[in-house]
Amino acid sequence: IKLFEAINWELTEQRHSGSNPDYGIPTPTLVSPPKGQKNGGNTKIGGIAPSNLEIALLKQYPFDSAVQRMTVVAKKKGAQYYTVFVKGAPEKVASFCRPETIPAEFSNLLQYYTKQGFRVIGASAKSLKHGMKWSEVDELTRSQLEEGSDFLGLIIMQNLLKKETYGAIAELHGADIVTLMVTGDNIQTAISVARDCELVKPDQTIIRVVADDSIVGQQLSVTYSLPESETASIIQDTSQMQNMTSENYVFACDGKTFNSIRTKDPELFKRIVHRGKVFARMLPEQKIELIECLKGLGRQVIMCGDGCNDCGALKTAHAGISLSMAEASVAAPFTSRNVNISCVPYVIREGRATMVSAFASFKFGVAFCFTQLISVLMVFYIGTEPSDNQYLVVDIGLAAIPILLIGNTAPHDILAKRKPTRHLLSFLPMFSVVSFLFFQTIAYIFIWFYVRAQDWFVEYQFVQDLYPPNTS
Repeated sequence: IKLFEAINWELTEQRHSGSNPDYGIPTPTLVSPPKGQKNGGNTKIGGIAPSNLEIALLKQYPFDSAVQRMTVVAKKKGAQYYTVFVKGAPEKVASFCRPETIPAEFSNLLQYYTKQGFRVIGASAKSLKHGMKWSEVDELTRSQLEEGSDFLGLIIMQNLLKKETYGAIAELHGADIVTLMVTGDNIQTAISVARDCELVKPDQTIIRVVADDSIVGQQLSVTYSLPESETASIIQDTSQMQNMTSENYVFACDGKTFNSIRTKDPELFKRIVHRGKVFARMLPEQKIELIECLKGLGRQVIMCGDGCNDCGALKTAHAGISLSMAEASVAAPFTSRNVNISCVPYVIREGRATMVSAFASFKFGVAFCFTQLISVLMVFYIGTEPSDNQYLVVDIGLAAIPILLIGNTAPHDILAKRKPTRHLLSFLPMFSVVSFLFFQTIAYIFIWFYVRAQDWFVEYQFVQDLYPPNTS
């Protein structure tokens, strides 16, 4: 959308208008330079386009993260042939382009721009044979349409970090909460962004993990390299990789490596996930697998996403936060009106406050019931019982009001390092309730004997067979 907006062209949809006489077939989507503008398009971005230029988009293969590209079959008005356009991950687009159309410096340029944090998209085009009928074109498979394309070039986009990102990540790190990046972008771009927003701390070294399982029958080959060095040198001595408690390095890998290690080396996979910070070129199902592994390691996982590729991961996480009102908002239990991650610390603080309030309300309810039982048994011991008015005061004044106040406890102003108790029936919550009941019973007994020892105390006289009992 941003690319299309940049060239100021117009898009017209006419999905149910029947056959277009200019093309002889239905044309669901038409694009053209803006009408009434001299020389057509934006000369700074798209060059000079004829004012009568019109292109019909006849068939589309929407972007699919599994194949990492989008394909369109189009035809220019008045042309005698159809053209196939492809855009997507540069390395994926280049894989089916004619080798002679790919510049020799392709890999170096791709690495140069991705290391600076730019989003890079590859583009290619292919002109089909002249005179082909639409029915023949429509029968071609996607691979047949794309194979042998001419590589057009790289589209470089800069996606600046939002200012709220820095504060949110700093607050999470200040509370000892681990953050990591899961993205479909190029791994060099992801590493650069992770550095810029300090998701990876300045004193940490990023080690890229690459797994090769292409040779059938051989053991998985895993190499470790330093992607931020000038030469991306490979670490020859892997003995330093054995200590997973060190804090001075983190791992980064792409979806292919992630899948290879997960299927062939589960132990290494757990270590990679434990120390991983950047996971790039990840498919939707791989995002789900990563979250499931993190949950299996005992982590509480919050997932933020803004696209349909994140829906599965948003549902799998303990808490999913959608940063858009589109498809992801349907799958996520939380939707942020602000398109940034500043809501994450707030959600955590609210969640902690809710859990602490619920635990406190439960403990108060249990303690109150047992202390009331003890006091009533002491009254029964002397042959009487509390009056209805006393029960009313106790139930409303001493029980309902504290529960309402505890339930309305607001979250803390800052995200603290100390985490709340996760299990209600664990030692500390149960010990606090039992110890409270113990000291409360001792206090009741002390007050009982203290009052009975006073000169003004009058012993209660129980009257046999009198109902209701005489008042105390």
